[in-house]
Amino acid sequence: MTFMNRSGLTVNEACAFYKTEIEDLLIVVDDVAIPTGKIRLRKDGGPGGHNGLSDIERALGTKAYQRLRVGIDSPPGRMPLHDYVLGRFSDSQMDALTPGIERACDAIECWIRQGIDTAMNQFNAAD
Repeated sequence: MTFMNRSGLTVNEACAFYKTEIEDLLIVVDDVAIPTGKIRLRKDGGPGGHNGLSDIERALGTKAYQRLRVGIDSPPGRMPLHDYVLGRFSDSQMDALTPGIERACDAIECWIRQGIDTAMNQFNAAD
């Protein structure tokens, strides 16, 4: 069974509808390569195995879009990735994720007000 992530279609349509330039776009995604609740801001880069970012890159035709990755840990044992990503968080994950989401919101507000460089310096260094 193959699972497709069509995030690029939605992002592309939203950018067209709102007439948004790519440099004014911040994509927020989950990331199984980052511990639960930790965040990472980047100016650009590859998808790092994230199917949603791969589809966004394909749809936008560039890797040069800003992103905020929110960690959710990797799946336990041999659990299929799609089951894990679409499943419920454990109580201990929620304990780590709740302040992580608050931190992500603060990072987004900083990005809006002061730009990606300031947000990266402030929020990536403190983790």
